[in-house]
This record gives sequence, C-alpha cells and structure tokens, in this order.
Amino acid sequence: MNFDILWLDRLDSYVKDRSMNQIFRLKNSLPLQVAIAIVGVWAISLWKCVQIRLDTLQPIWFIALFIWQTWIYTGLFIIAHDAMHGSIYPSPRVNRAIGQFCLWFYAGFDYPQLCAKHHQHHKYPASDRDPDFHNGQTKHFWGWFGHFVSEHITWRQVITIISMFAAGVAICHYFFPQPLWWQAVNLACFWVFPSLMSSLQLFYFGTFLPHREPVGGYIEPHRAETIPRSRWWSLISCYHFGYHRKHHESPQIPWWQLYE
Repeated sequence: MNFDILWLDRLDSYVKDRSMNQIFRLKNSLPLQVAIAIVGVWAISLWKCVQIRLDTLQPIWFIALFIWQTWIYTGLFIIAHDAMHGSIYPSPRVNRAIGQFCLWFYAGFDYPQLCAKHHQHHKYPASDRDPDFHNGQTKHFWGWFGHFVSEHITWRQVITIISMFAAGVAICHYFFPQPLWWQAVNLACFWVFPSLMSSLQLFYFGTFLPHREPVGGYIEPHRAETIPRSRWWSLISCYHFGYHRKHHESPQIPWWQLYE
C-alpha cells in the first residue's frame, strides 16, 4: 500500500514536472513562432504580389496592397530588431540567423553592424553618441531622417540591394514568363518602394516621435517617450513601437508584449 502511494506520488510529481517543462518550452518558443509567422506571411505575400498584372489591377486595390506590403516589411524589420535583443529564442545563433535573414531581405543590411549601432543607441539614447539621433542642427523630421539614413546606409549596402533586385527580376522572369520590364516594375512596387516607405514608418514612430525632446526636457536615463494609442492603432502604426520608453526600460520584451 505504501509502495503504491509512493509510486503514485512520484508519478504525479513526474507529470507536473513534465507539464511545467512543456509550458516553459512553449513560452520560450512563442516569440520564435510569432517571428516565423510574420516571415512566412511576408514571403507568401511578396510571392503573390510579384505575379500580379498591374495593368489589370484597380487603383484602390493597388493602394491597399502597397500599404499592406509596407506594413509587413515593417514587421520584417521589427523581427530583426527583436533578434538584436535576444528576444526571439534563447540561442544567440538562432537570433542572429533570423535577424540577418530579415535584414538582408528588408534592405541588404549587415546584421552585426546594425546590431552594434542599435545597442549604441540604447546605451547613449538621444545624444551626440546615438547614431539614430539628429546632428544637433536639423531637428525637423526630414533633416533628422536624412542624417539617420546617412548613419546607416553604406555604398556596399546599395550595391547589395541593386544586385538583389536584379537577381529578383531574373528569378521572377524564370517562374513567370513576362517581359523583364514588367517584372522589374512589379518588384519595385511591391518590394523596393514598400521597404522605403516602411523605413519612414519606423523612423517616425520608433525614433522621431519617442526621442524628440519634450517641452519639459528629457527624462533620464532612457530619454524616450511613450506615444499612447489604442491596441489596434498601436499595432497598425508600428507594431506597438510607440511604447518606446517601456522598450528602453526592458529591451528584452518582444514587440507583441509592449502593449501589455
């Protein structure tokens, strides 16, 4: 009888430990699942878009698709950003692989270089040592954005993007036998220009609004403000990146938990 009770206690303990281990694994893998889902949606969306004949597409649907592609490209960068903070999976190799993949297809960025600059931004936010900050003279949106771009874009990256675009046109032409100019226009409309527009979106909601100096001055040490919005507007505007002070306080929190 005692043996039976002891055996049942051990079995109950084993089941509880196994259940907790499964819960722990599920919790750790959830950011990875979210990342894979966004990358998968981006890949399917781009593949479908490059097959569209623009001459048969009504303007309203073109605008809707362009906005959608811009938003999903913003998501691609957000996944890379979470990878920089080790938020996707408890493995540096996995984070680096996903981050490099997303940045490569976003705009040919070099992950280690951008990661180093981003951590410098967190270490010296809104200062002359912050690569994301303005130069102290042009504080308005376009001047700041121009300085922001000059800090992050390199000639090597521009050559990479041009090479990727040419390769993309050739691949699309192989799978969908249409004139090369038609493939080039399609790829520009659904990859190049949405990527450029998403950079404006990321800069406006993730740098300009939260890091411009408030009337009463910066609040140390993070020098970042939160832009409160409803859950859905926060998601649509920039994947909850408006909750920027919380991100600087706890950079390891994945994007989809910033609103909570």
